[in-house]
Amino acid sequence: MPIKNGALLALVVSFSTSATTLIQSMPAITLQNMAGQEDGTLLKTLPLSAVAASALNETQLSIATNAGMWDASRNIFKTAVPGIGFSLCDNDNNRCISSLSDWIPGESLSLRLYKIGNLHGGRYAIPSLSIYGKTHPLLRINPPALIVNTTLCGVTTQRIKVTFPSFTLNKNGGNLPSVGFKIPVICLNPNDYGKVDLQFTYHGDLIDGNTLPTQLGNIGIQIEDDHNMPVVFNTVLSQASPSFSYRARLITIPGETAHYGRFSADATVLITLR
Repeated sequence: MPIKNGALLALVVSFSTSATTLIQSMPAITLQNMAGQEDGTLLKTLPLSAVAASALNETQLSIATNAGMWDASRNIFKTAVPGIGFSLCDNDNNRCISSLSDWIPGESLSLRLYKIGNLHGGRYAIPSLSIYGKTHPLLRINPPALIVNTTLCGVTTQRIKVTFPSFTLNKNGGNLPSVGFKIPVICLNPNDYGKVDLQFTYHGDLIDGNTLPTQLGNIGIQIEDDHNMPVVFNTVLSQASPSFSYRARLITIPGETAHYGRFSADATVLITLR
């Protein structure tokens, strides 16, 4: 542990030989850095062993680190690795250890790693962390070596909901509503947007290659690109819409009996980078 000042040095020298510090080492892990991931996102939770938790047998604890605090409200500290922060809290994330914290002896403890800034792919090592009681370090944690994999492009939401307004079906089946939506693609490199391929997939029986079924047999859903052309499901779109803007359009299915009521359909969008 780096020595901050002479007073701390004098204290260290005065430790008795009976004072012991338990060491908890962690194996290497891999972290996924997704494009568009917000700062403060939890990347990994690593519970410490019960033996390590039992070493914290005092009611007030503190962390020794020179990296500084990143978010005091969440007790997230910086690390020597750019873009990586950490917290040390109980397994429920209710009670955390910071500069001087009340603690319940023997309570469970987890090391949590967060994204706190620009994070690049590579291999990294976080320096060891020491948790102090009143007079000496009770536990030294050797955090895992990190392998960071960076996804160059991704989406900022995992679910896109498109809601159609209520409508009345005319005898000729015309004037059905359509609703625009956007796939929230984000890339770390602006030049990569033109390399993104999309694929709209549906797990089930399509009415045809362009049309999703609904619970109403006479109503289907098509998705059109910005040229008003319906996309082909389960086929890679090598020429994705440059703006990633699309429109969901209702159509009537010829020969089907008219029905009324609520309906829905689910499809999946797969994103790949050429």
